[in-house]
Amino acid sequence: MDVKRSKNKVTVEVDDLDIYVAEELKNKLAEVLKKSPDKAILNLAKVKRISTPALQVILSAGNSFDELNVTDLCEEIASDLKMIGVAF
Repeated sequence: MDVKRSKNKVTVEVDDLDIYVAEELKNKLAEVLKKSPDKAILNLAKVKRISTPALQVILSAGNSFDELNVTDLCEEIASDLKMIGVAF
């Protein structure tokens, strides 16, 4: 399992957040949304690269939750997220 969930926190456990992990991330975020639609935390501490499908999942999650906090980002990932309008 590359993506873990506990309560309203989702943690990605891989360095390459690609299309295959994006599907798992989408499912975990959907689980959080069902239980806590107001706020979620997405920890990307281990992620070094992120693909377009994964960016789309994060952008969609940002629109679904009242508040999505993306934490522990490397500079490159932070730049990618800022480009698509994800605030953190």
